[in-house]
Amino acid sequence: MTVLVTGARGDVGAAVLAGLLAAGEPVRASSRAPRPGEFPADVEVARADLADPASWPAALGGMRKVFLYAHPEGAAEFAAAARKASASARRATRKRGSTSAARWRPWRTSVSRKNGV
Repeated sequence: MTVLVTGARGDVGAAVLAGLLAAGEPVRASSRAPRPGEFPADVEVARADLADPASWPAALGGMRKVFLYAHPEGAAEFAAAARKASASARRATRKRGSTSAARWRPWRTSVSRKNGV
C-alpha cells in the first residue's frame, strides 16, 4: 500500500516525498493543483485540497499512511476522512487474507530520522 504525501509541491512535502522514495516506499503525491511532469514518473499523483472535501476520496483511496502538513483549517476533517479510508483499506486487506494486515499501523511516522527527513 502507498503513502500519501499532502502538499508534495512545498518544501516540507517535497523533502518527505524524496525521503520516502529513497527508502523504497511507494508514494502518492498530492497538491491542490498538480501539474503534469512535476513529480518523478514512479510517483502516483492526486489532486487533494483541504478546502474541497470532494477531492479527498480519490487521494485517500488505498492509502496505508498519510503525511499531512497543512494549515489547521480543514485538517481535522481531512484527518477524520483519512482514518475512515485507512479503516476501509485495512478491512479490504484482511478480506484478501494478507498476513501483513496484522502488522499494519496507519498512524505511525512514515519517515524515520535515519532517512534524514
